[in-house]
Amino acid sequence: MTNVSTDIAGEIATLRQRLADAGLAVDGMLELAVRAVVEQDVALTERVIGMEIAVGGVESEVEQFCLRLMALHAPTPESMRECTTAIRLAAELRHISDYALDIAKIGRRLVRHNVAYRPLVDLPRLMGMARAMLRDALEAYARKEDQLVDAVIAADDRLDDVYHQYRDYAIEAMRQDTSLVLLGAFSVLATKYVERIGDHIISLAESVHYLITGRMEALARTRRQEP
Repeated sequence: MTNVSTDIAGEIATLRQRLADAGLAVDGMLELAVRAVVEQDVALTERVIGMEIAVGGVESEVEQFCLRLMALHAPTPESMRECTTAIRLAAELRHISDYALDIAKIGRRLVRHNVAYRPLVDLPRLMGMARAMLRDALEAYARKEDQLVDAVIAADDRLDDVYHQYRDYAIEAMRQDTSLVLLGAFSVLATKYVERIGDHIISLAESVHYLITGRMEALARTRRQEP
């Protein structure tokens, strides 16, 4: 932050801490969402709902903070990148929290349909991969470390591979045993939500890359096009 005045540097530090707190909350939502499904615990679903409401307000809070920051201080290229990145990160965290809520609600739907959960797919493992990506992306933001961004992009390829394996297995299981149709459908839906969470984490990581380099690039797409 050497190119930013002392006053605005303090404001940006506050902004970064707010996003770090929001990221920690979203990570907690992802953990509880999977537990809500595996344990078929409606109370956990309700906890995720409450957390989603709180996280949902962060996006507007960050936008207002950045508008005030730019109004009170002469913007610099670095401070503009900080604010642009913060707004993008807040939006991606909101999207991720939305999917966490969707997953948590699957636990409630299993209960309502009287479907006993069984590990047709390893949802905790898949979510664990996504949560590791999120933590690395947030660490990349905190440390401004582009190598961690690269690690997140690579991890998404592995997440996609496991998702496709689980999806195909669940579909085949439903074909062979019609009694698994509801469980299988909910399992496929949950894994798809995790896959979409991975996509939003990639967008978050690409925004961090922009903060560090000043370049907004579709890193995941570029990686997949490499020979």
